[in-house]
Amino acid sequence: MFRLTPQRVVGTDVVHAAILLWAAGAAHWVGGNVDLGLAANILVGSIPGVLIGSQLAVRIPTGFLRNALGVVMIASAVVLITKEKVPPAVLIPSLSAAALVIVGLFAFQIGLHRQRMRQDAQKALAAAKAAS
Repeated sequence: MFRLTPQRVVGTDVVHAAILLWAAGAAHWVGGNVDLGLAANILVGSIPGVLIGSQLAVRIPTGFLRNALGVVMIASAVVLITKEKVPPAVLIPSLSAAALVIVGLFAFQIGLHRQRMRQDAQKALAAAKAAS
């Protein structure tokens, strides 16, 4: 909607998550509902994820990264739906639609990649003809 690059989306999301984390953590601390072992496990797992993700975000093509973020959002929604004990009459069509969207996104990305490869090959051919 805002046409931010995926790198900016990830960056703003991390800042937003950090603010919410501190607010929620303070509320749980005051309420005496903090599991320090679980918090340490989450921290140990998230640090390598942030470091690796920040290195990959600048190397991966924007279109692929945008679609990958969409897939993660859809997968998160599917997990939330399945944990809510939704009736099968609603769950099965929802999961089917999510699977179709994911497959469609990847097919679209592959089509764009092939189109770019053809355009690059045509440019290279035209440059070779012009040079000879």
